[in-house]
Amino acid sequence: MSDYTPELAAQLREESERIKDEPLPPGAVYTRPNSNRTRPFTIRLSPEEADELQRAADAAHLPASTMARSWIITRLDAIRSRSGNAA
Repeated sequence: MSDYTPELAAQLREESERIKDEPLPPGAVYTRPNSNRTRPFTIRLSPEEADELQRAADAAHLPASTMARSWIITRLDAIRSRSGNAA
């Protein structure tokens, strides 16, 4: 189980805002992990489906778009594994 809580999230947000203009500490590496994901994909969900996705994302402390992307990638990985087309 994760130690990530709403209280920790609030603390991290506050610290991030407080030090946002400071230089990175020595040895820190700046990354943009989703920079290769440049193609937006739009889907339509019913209000109930969107609410259910949001509740699942909230429970995981993630944005809904991140949760949806994770589910899609997991499913694509499973399909690739079954077909022997591992990326």
